[in-house]
Amino acid sequence: MAVIIVLALASVLLVSALSLLRSGREYRSQVTKSIRELQAQYMTIGAIQHAELKIRFFPTELYDASMYSLGKNPEFDFSEITPADRAALPLIRRNEYAPSAPCVRRANPYNPGPRFLSDGTLSTDASMKWYKLDALGAADTSQGPTSWFPSGWPTDENGPVPNQDLYLWRFRHDITNHPSIQGNLNWNDAMVANPYTLDISSSNLFPYRATYEIINLRVISVAGQRRFNQEAVRLVAEASILDPQTGLSHDHRMEKIIKVSRR
Repeated sequence: MAVIIVLALASVLLVSALSLLRSGREYRSQVTKSIRELQAQYMTIGAIQHAELKIRFFPTELYDASMYSLGKNPEFDFSEITPADRAALPLIRRNEYAPSAPCVRRANPYNPGPRFLSDGTLSTDASMKWYKLDALGAADTSQGPTSWFPSGWPTDENGPVPNQDLYLWRFRHDITNHPSIQGNLNWNDAMVANPYTLDISSSNLFPYRATYEIINLRVISVAGQRRFNQEAVRLVAEASILDPQTGLSHDHRMEKIIKVSRR
């Protein structure tokens, strides 16, 4: 009888130990996964901050690229006034603005209209045709000659970048830490074999591989495309963390909308 009790007790203890061991292993796996996902999230935030830093230094270049992508002339004055302000203007200047609200500034020989880089279709609405294109020209929405990019046409998350967005692509192209583009920001070739033995006080190595980039940059029109010297752009950043022990990749994507003003 005593032997049976001992065997039963041993069986219970063995099952409990195996259960605890399995739970502990799963818990450690989840903790490691959560850490990597959090690292990927912070890396994506770093990509957004990298983009914001470039936008802070080069707002006019991004604004102009945004205008080109819409077929608009970045030098065109898209400002508007109220009917009362228009009525108060001298007659010679009154015709520079549309007669009814919104009194947008009309194109003229001294203030060229929005058809700057595109043979697109102007709006059929008489009050909107001076500042809005119903459609861009076919040459702008398609892909240019392969000779422009012999090593391969630029792409984004939607496929090949159309001609109209090439300036936006060029603006975001170097917002990354890929070694072929930003070698000084790359740490993928300097990863320690065992991250748990890394001594940050004496080592220049990194505990994991990580990459980030801006994979898309699009314009979101502000106020029906009438705002002068201001546009809104949508950034899409993506980062990837490679766990050196499991070999698994952890990815994270983040979007942010930023207003851009021309200086």
